[in-house]
Amino acid sequence: MHSSLRLPLAALAAALLLAQPALADIPQFIAYQGRVVQGTQNFEGTGYFKFALVDGGTGATYWSNDGTSASGSEPATAISLPVKGGNYSINLGQTGTAGATQPVTPGVFNHPDVRLRKWFRPAATGPFTRIDPDDKIGAVAYAILAASVPDGSITAEKIANGAVTADKIADGAVTADKIAPGAAAASLGSGFSLVPAGGMVLSEDSASANLVAAGYVKSRALPAVGAVWMQRTAPAAANSPSARSAHAAVWTGSEMIIWGGTNGTSTATGSRYNPATNTWTTTSTTGAPAARYYHSAVWTGTEMIIFGGAPALSDGARYNPATNTWTALPASGLAGRHYHSAVWTGGEMIIFGGWNGSTYYGDGARYKPATNTWTTLPAAGAPAARASASAAWTGTDLVVFGGNAATAFGNGARWTLTTNTWTALPTAGAPSARTFAASAWSGTDFIVWGGFNLATFPTDGARWTAATNTWTPLSTTAAPAGRWHASSLWTGKALLVFGGTTTAGNNPAGLNTGGLYFPATDTWEPIPAPSPGPAPRTDLTALSTGSDILVFGGWNSTGPVNDGLWSFTTPRALYLYRKL
Repeated sequence: MHSSLRLPLAALAAALLLAQPALADIPQFIAYQGRVVQGTQNFEGTGYFKFALVDGGTGATYWSNDGTSASGSEPATAISLPVKGGNYSINLGQTGTAGATQPVTPGVFNHPDVRLRKWFRPAATGPFTRIDPDDKIGAVAYAILAASVPDGSITAEKIANGAVTADKIADGAVTADKIAPGAAAASLGSGFSLVPAGGMVLSEDSASANLVAAGYVKSRALPAVGAVWMQRTAPAAANSPSARSAHAAVWTGSEMIIWGGTNGTSTATGSRYNPATNTWTTTSTTGAPAARYYHSAVWTGTEMIIFGGAPALSDGARYNPATNTWTALPASGLAGRHYHSAVWTGGEMIIFGGWNGSTYYGDGARYKPATNTWTTLPAAGAPAARASASAAWTGTDLVVFGGNAATAFGNGARWTLTTNTWTALPTAGAPSARTFAASAWSGTDFIVWGGFNLATFPTDGARWTAATNTWTPLSTTAAPAGRWHASSLWTGKALLVFGGTTTAGNNPAGLNTGGLYFPATDTWEPIPAPSPGPAPRTDLTALSTGSDILVFGGWNSTGPVNDGLWSFTTPRALYLYRKL
């Protein structure tokens, strides 16, 4: 008879047999060695054992050799093992012998404190004695969980630098959709310097100094990739804006926001379009400004600011798409107006000029969201009162050109933020008098084209270069037909002009043609009437997402246009360069 039993572990588990990659091939057992002593003597002979894996806190049973243990109780069936010098070994969970019917499954180790409980008797009959204490399972046994790691659970932080080598990636395993945009180009080095001799690259730059410096020579120009129109959403798409014209639109970096406008009756509603999900979300009407059209809108980086509009409004509000809320602007001190100019400086919205239906204005003010305050622009040196002028922010100056009062104007001025002063623009080489001209700031030049001189629709224009304070005429070759009330913007490479009208009445016939002016080459790329594509229109909105142009709304001779939201991918000239 033994007076006591001790079972110190020489090692809980020497190893897990995980040589095979598939779960079905992995042995579901743990190699275990133990020692049993009777009194002061090592036990010799055949011993009878029972085993269970239990929770160290609750005592719950997670596994036992025959599957009969519950709440840490003794299993019903024993396993006989040879013991020599007090030492024995067993593969816990290896089935096929008497009393061993249950494999150890990975789910056993989905618990932080798993312990091995043991029972022993020295003969084939008689009671079993539980051996204390329960032995805590160490880290090795938890490696069995590797056989059942959930998809996506191994993150980049868990993979050592250099651990995944080329010989571990199957041929063809990395497909194009698994490579981030621009990643391949970035890996080729500055100027594609890692491309081997004779290699070819494509560029939109007709004279790339970087590629030439990297050892390339321009081989030839390729045919331009044509403009592509696509209807993004139908007119009745859920939460899309109703048909309207003379509305405002801004691009937030991820969404286009449409607000206000008229379909014969002005509206105070709007919606946001998300290209990533191709869905519309209605803007809140709580606290929104009163209905209006021909108002202005700027994007601050976090909010859209609405100001003015017909009929002769002098108020406005800020809309925050993150919270879908409106905040009223304080009183501006300006008379109500529409057809005014509005730009965003990066910290302030600047308003200049406008018309209230009978009076033209030559004043302006700056609104600063950070302090929620207005500051009046100086009157000294300001352009004469006018409406529908072209305007842009250069980074340092507000530039104003053209517009009309009793007549059209062919002059302008710039207001400098740092000095708070106006300076007249040069007249030499400037565009002729016009109003509602297409315009944009390119980053270096203020480009003005087309418009209406109150008699005809010119097809010429000019660009003002800030660095030299000079005007340069635009080429008229392949320029679009003259027009006013068109939508215009800078695409990153070109001035885009689309839509508008050559009618001077109250119910104008619209256009669905336009053009792209490239200042780098002083050339035009026509935008022919698309089929399919947006219907002819004027007083529309068009803006750039960075990759596409989004076109919405407008008016033609039959009323507000209602043909959904369209996108336009601009044509690109490509040039083939060969590595020497």
